Amino acid sequence: MTLLQPALAFDPEETLLSYSGCLSVLHTGCGMRRLLKDRYFNVEHFVSGRPDAVEALSAATGQTQDALMRTAVRVKQRGGEFRGEDTSKQFLSPRAARYCPSCLIEDGEQADWRFRLIWGFRHVQRCDKHG
Repeated sequence: MTLLQPALAFDPEETLLSYSGCLSVLHTGCGMRRLLKDRYFNVEHFVSGRPDAVEALSAATGQTQDALMRTAVRVKQRGGEFRGEDTSKQFLSPRAARYCPSCLIEDGEQADWRFRLIWGFRHVQRCDKHG
């Protein structure tokens, strides 16, 4: 598999879905599913955080699979998994439930917005950077 060029910097505080969404906007001008389909990734496996699908993105970006998996929330039938620990679906979501407007302003244009991993945790009510 060839590497996606131009490369996009990976932020370990960003969710896997946000990173892949930014990659897709950069390379296709469309949302995440477009890039995944163009690269023949199994979309449902990827969105669910399955290691085989994350490994495919690792190969396409040159990022290590371990680094990408550390930002993935694995969605299972009866719960989830994050960094090897079981979680409830209510505790941590792969999609940001809330966000910090100041962080998004710092990111710049909407195409450059990154959804931070911390925003997917149910009990996080404030941005650790902006309060």
